Amino acid sequence: LKNQLRADIKRIAAETGVTVIMVSHDPADGLFLSDELLILKDGKLLQRGAPADVYNDPHDIYTAQILGNAVVLNGDDASKLGITTNQQKVMFYPEWVRLDNTWNSRRFEVLDVYYKGFYEELLLERNGVKIRAIQLNRGVHKKNDHVQANISRYKEFN
Repeated sequence: LKNQLRADIKRIAAETGVTVIMVSHDPADGLFLSDELLILKDGKLLQRGAPADVYNDPHDIYTAQILGNAVVLNGDDASKLGITTNQQKVMFYPEWVRLDNTWNSRRFEVLDVYYKGFYEELLLERNGVKIRAIQLNRGVHKKNDHVQANISRYKEFN
């Protein structure tokens, strides 16, 4: 029902040209319906832009966490995964973790696999650091398997 309502609001706004202001705590609403997304915290504007731009280039950890299932690591834990940073925090989304065997991939243990419908979320560990990754091919990896993974993108924050 909620997905249909979102689609109806988007269609009606497009057909009529009416401006819609949607206030929501559900990131799916903002990402799906918005031409422009505003992220507010405690009455302050943190970021403004196209939904894809805000999601893919969050200006702060709060924005990343509110829009997606962001993994946030301190600098020491990031270095244990082969990420070199001078910043205090590193953030990435589970879909930015590539499960492949390339020159810069690292070996992780699969601690758990969570079924999410059309994909699975893997809980991975390396050197005591836990991260999450998305696996579209369900059933490929199971608990206690070892996988090669590469964090293909990440953002650094102070």
